[in-house]
Amino acid sequence: MSAKGEDLLAGLGVPEFNVVVAASGEDSAAVGGEGDRGDGRGVAFESPEQFARFGVVEIGAIVFTSGDDGGAVGAEGGVKNGPLVSLEDVDGLLGGDVPYSGGSVVRGRDGKSAVGGIVGLLNAGRVTGQASVEQFAGGGVPESCLAVVAGGEEELRRRPCTFTTDNPVAPLHHDRDQVEGALLYAEYGIPIDVTSEPQAGATAPVTIAGLLAQQTADVISGITIIQLKNPGNPVWYGTCGSVMDMRVGRIAIGAVEMGVINVASAQIAHSYDIPCRGTASATDSKELDFQAGYEKTAVMTMAVLGGVNKIFYPGTMEGALTVSKEGLVLDNEIAGAIYHVLDGVDVVDDTLGVGLAQTVGPGGHYLNQRHTMQFIRQEHFLPLLADRQIRERWEQAGEKNMVAKAHEEVTRILEEHHVEPLPEGTEEELKRIVREVEKREETREAKRT
Repeated sequence: MSAKGEDLLAGLGVPEFNVVVAASGEDSAAVGGEGDRGDGRGVAFESPEQFARFGVVEIGAIVFTSGDDGGAVGAEGGVKNGPLVSLEDVDGLLGGDVPYSGGSVVRGRDGKSAVGGIVGLLNAGRVTGQASVEQFAGGGVPESCLAVVAGGEEELRRRPCTFTTDNPVAPLHHDRDQVEGALLYAEYGIPIDVTSEPQAGATAPVTIAGLLAQQTADVISGITIIQLKNPGNPVWYGTCGSVMDMRVGRIAIGAVEMGVINVASAQIAHSYDIPCRGTASATDSKELDFQAGYEKTAVMTMAVLGGVNKIFYPGTMEGALTVSKEGLVLDNEIAGAIYHVLDGVDVVDDTLGVGLAQTVGPGGHYLNQRHTMQFIRQEHFLPLLADRQIRERWEQAGEKNMVAKAHEEVTRILEEHHVEPLPEGTEEELKRIVREVEKREETREAKRT
């Protein structure tokens, strides 16, 4: 990192970043756990103002943490030092749009993580019109928020509107906060995926068989705890296991071994008659390049064909430190192709078309046949982004690659998609609960000091 970059970090009061994410077009940037930086062009972003210079016209999410400290850079370039946990932080800095997929937006060790989780749930409702996956680290009143969104506690029990994740800490350890949060959800019968994240050679045996044995102990023990709380509570056997690349000292989340672990995990889960949550569609690449394409496609193909029931991490890059909107669109196309393969070949009289072949006869063609129009969409996968034109027409259309076309699709979606608002009064009730939790946490903090 340059001296200027180090000065910037010190000025923000954050000596070491865990993750900073920005994504738009072909550009993306991230600051890793060791303070290393990178973007799509190999140029370090050293201030929020630089995003526009590099074509990052819209910041998807910038969130960082450091020990008990944390912060965020908002869509307008504003900087918030310290843990991002209050309703005012969200409304004032980010205008209510916090990209969120579970847990606290930024979690510290200062007892305020419960507030961050509640704030995250509020914003999940704002931007999606419904609850999303939640991962609460104990405490808080997430069930109250969920009941508000679901339409009451009984409705929440009857038809859960979300699920949560409990991550055992490899090797062979359960985090108290996460278990407490999972047990709270189990009271309401909310589905829980228990997902271990072992790294072969680091937090699990270097052998794949050894990793799977340890992972199963982690996951099944977690599921057992949940079942003791609420017998029959819906669960997934989850895996986010991969190998540590000893050459660089970090997990390889796009490794082919992750695909093998997904397949084996699905077989283990199904042997217990439990659905499997897997991890795929991820890459260690810092760009949406060939490496990203083959890692995402290889691992996702194995996970899908291997029987994984739920797949996490679409749109992610750089070992899941970066999330790209364009990556989500590209992964959607990959998923469409793979699920088309999963449909297999439908062999019936109509699809065999024996009589049709006799009608067309030798030397004929099928372009003008009703049978062609009838079956083409169900028999052929027609990609939206991949180009199959001849070179001349591709050049006339602007020589766009898939990433450029994905960016156009992102722009279209953001312009045309409108989220159904929460029911009248729901957001205000959620805000009331958030303020209640904030007040409680402030009281606890005052007693500690």
